[in-house]
Amino acid sequence: MLIGIMGDTHGDLTVLRKVVELAGNVNAWIHTGDYSQDAKTLERITHLPVYAVCGNCDMYEGRAAVENLMNLAGHKIWITHGNRFLHGYGEDTLAEVGRERHADIVVYGHTHVPVVKWYDDILVINGESFQTSYGNSYLWHFDH
Repeated sequence: MLIGIMGDTHGDLTVLRKVVELAGNVNAWIHTGDYSQDAKTLERITHLPVYAVCGNCDMYEGRAAVENLMNLAGHKIWITHGNRFLHGYGEDTLAEVGRERHADIVVYGHTHVPVVKWYDDILVINGESFQTSYGNSYLWHFDH
């Protein structure tokens, strides 16, 4: 299963559409917040499942949940924007919280810095921000 990961889109639908085009054939999307309403647009234009959370800039009605813990492609994935867990701490804090939630993958946003890193048995991924590097998102192939 190929999953597209994006976040911190901040309402820039032109860039969102460009990333969808560049990503090609994916099976689902994860949106890590900061304008989580963009996830609804993403779902509408791709006709694919979109798993989303809200971020620290999502202060309006219709925002996504703060966290999402789900089973997908044989993995337990914890999605968070990250702002509630990164106050002066590194990704290892997210890995520890993910472990407490019995996840094996943590996907987050907020920092606008790409991360793909293992913390022992926990994979931590940040799909970066469109605002800091045009058209960047991550594609992740999840095997069973």
